Amino acid sequence: MVAAGAAFYVYTTFAALIDERLHGERERSLPRVHARPVELRRGQALSLPDLVARLNDLGYSQKERVERAGEFAVGRDLVELRPRSGEASGRIVRATFTPPRTTSDKAKPAPSPVGIKGLEVDGSGARESVQIDTPVLTALMSTGTRQKRRHMPLSAIPTHVQRAVLAIEDQSFYSHPGINPFPVLATLATNMLGLGDRPLGSSTITQQLSRMFFLSDEFNQELRRGERSYWRKAREGVMSLVLERRTSKAEILELYLNDVYLGQRGSFAIHGVAEAARLFFGKDVSNLTIAEGALIAGVIQSPDSRSPFTNAARASSDATWSSARWRTKSGLRRPRRPAPRANRCRWWPARSTTKPPTSSTWSASRSTPAFRG
Repeated sequence: MVAAGAAFYVYTTFAALIDERLHGERERSLPRVHARPVELRRGQALSLPDLVARLNDLGYSQKERVERAGEFAVGRDLVELRPRSGEASGRIVRATFTPPRTTSDKAKPAPSPVGIKGLEVDGSGARESVQIDTPVLTALMSTGTRQKRRHMPLSAIPTHVQRAVLAIEDQSFYSHPGINPFPVLATLATNMLGLGDRPLGSSTITQQLSRMFFLSDEFNQELRRGERSYWRKAREGVMSLVLERRTSKAEILELYLNDVYLGQRGSFAIHGVAEAARLFFGKDVSNLTIAEGALIAGVIQSPDSRSPFTNAARASSDATWSSARWRTKSGLRRPRRPAPRANRCRWWPARSTTKPPTSSTWSASRSTPAFRG
């Protein structure tokens, strides 16, 4: 009876704490700082790649054909888009660019003029200028910490990004009740016998989310001391079991993908795969390739050492490994000739935050794994 009463007390206490946090996350609306609306003008000194980078920053999804607001497509010297707001909201806007000029001397190509040649809006014909969406400069955190994050619904995060994260962090996510006992027992034995160089972890995604939401201060202190607390780990496990019963797997994964720590960008902490997509690749998360999603998944385990800003070679190896792992888990065979777009990443160099990536290119199909699976 005493044990049952204690268990009931622990459950109700943690359930109330978790329900309060979940309600706050569902209702939370971060104060945002917006810039003035983006304006496109005929003759504007903006190249096609620059416009694509600008649309990615605005959260547009790149498609083969534009059908909904917030989408764009790239053609030969042409970009079509459907603005979500502004005077042309919901209508197709076409921006054409002057094609590059060539000369007979192949060694010295003629310089190409950079700029928008023409603008056209469906239903109103040619235009001199068009205003589209208002960019978000930053989201202000009420905690006082310097963080960069963009909340995205799970449906907006590509499936291959979700699978890459699950392949590395928690392959049995959809089948366990919040904790996975087998890795826990193996890790406990390894740590107690001192077989590893440092304490190992075996947390599920639910456990990681519980730690981020409720036990982050204690965990950070443990990291600074280089040790692990079994009391904190036990509470984390109980919270995970309760969390699985207070919400769905989909919401747990969505909260995790939007809150997971992915390194630093200057003095700002990067949280969530959407913000990482923008800072690592200059893209909206919906436009990530398989290799780019795999790179972000590989950074989660050690953001400081596996970030492309600090260790590009290891980041590329991690991306190859995680991509191969989720393909294997999903029953997909490795293609004989990988598609260029799906297997190449162009990440933004650390010294530049305004120009689209032009260097530091690597191929996920040519890298080799650098750590154990």
